[in-house]
Amino acid sequence: MQLNRVTANIKPLIFNEFGTLMNTIAKYKGKVTLKNEADYFFEDEMPPSFNQFADSVEALLNNTRASKTIETYEDNIKPFYEFCAANGVQAIPADPRTVAIFISYQANHCVSQYGKALSVNTIATRIAAIRYFHIKSGLPSPTDHQICIDTFDGLKRVRDRQTQDTRQDPILYPDIESLLEAIGPDDTLKAVRDKAILTLGLQGGFRRSELCALKVNDLSFRRNALRIDIKFSKANQKNKLEWKELPIDEPFAAYPFVQRWLAYSGITGGHLFRSISRDKQTIRTYEEDIAAGKVNGILSGNDIYRMIKQYSVAAGLQASRIGAHSLRSGCVTQLAENDKTDLYIMGRTGHQDPRTLQNYIKRKD
Repeated sequence: MQLNRVTANIKPLIFNEFGTLMNTIAKYKGKVTLKNEADYFFEDEMPPSFNQFADSVEALLNNTRASKTIETYEDNIKPFYEFCAANGVQAIPADPRTVAIFISYQANHCVSQYGKALSVNTIATRIAAIRYFHIKSGLPSPTDHQICIDTFDGLKRVRDRQTQDTRQDPILYPDIESLLEAIGPDDTLKAVRDKAILTLGLQGGFRRSELCALKVNDLSFRRNALRIDIKFSKANQKNKLEWKELPIDEPFAAYPFVQRWLAYSGITGGHLFRSISRDKQTIRTYEEDIAAGKVNGILSGNDIYRMIKQYSVAAGLQASRIGAHSLRSGCVTQLAENDKTDLYIMGRTGHQDPRTLQNYIKRKD
């Protein structure tokens, strides 16, 4: 492969890549400027001696974003293409007014697979996908236009007012006790697995995506604690070495529940939590294709969401106010009620900013 061909393909990406939509709004609001290539590229042709480096340069450029992020963008650009096709307008390049109308349409006329209005985060991901594919094509992104920025800001303000009183309640010790009782005895693989998920999610303050991604070799059963290495998360996009140590002497500690799951399931490697058939006893076929970045037979975030909802109903809890995020906010709230310091709690949850942490402390009425 010729290096000149590589640089020609990625020149626009180099000087237009500003990051995600949320960072763009904060950093470039009111002062978006697209640089001319001439300001950066002074050579008409790269020398032949550089061709030996072409493949390695391309490999690095292809890793500017995690494969999961690119897959997410590919999934989330589809609704925009469908919207544009249905209305006879271009998707790429798109007019900023088209994007603004798309934001409004998504907010007011579309629902999730659960019949609820699309969340602000879902719409933000779709806007980010529009931006990504414009930049990838060497085009200025319409999402940087003020009309799109203001439309999205307005949506956030409206939704903030609407959801102030409907945010998910934290799951605290009395709640986890009720949920474990609702699951029942350890007479099925599903029961053993679900108890491990709930206790680990609460004690570790895990996001549901993190629970799904955990692997057996991430765990270390120590004398006084369960150590879990966190290789990748929302806050750790560059595989920095991070870990959590979950004491065995805390109420509803995950240590024995996770041990029991491994013993009952016979899982010795790969992803920790697997999909189970309807008979509640059979683990579905597990296949990991590292080259393709695909895994079969594991749980999704929605699986955990539905599981928590199901057990909340069975336990007689206010299920409409409980979701997968209730485990993470429950961890923060419970530790705060146990008089742990902010620094201690941040070490448990991985929060970087104490101000963000305070948003997770939700006292029950």
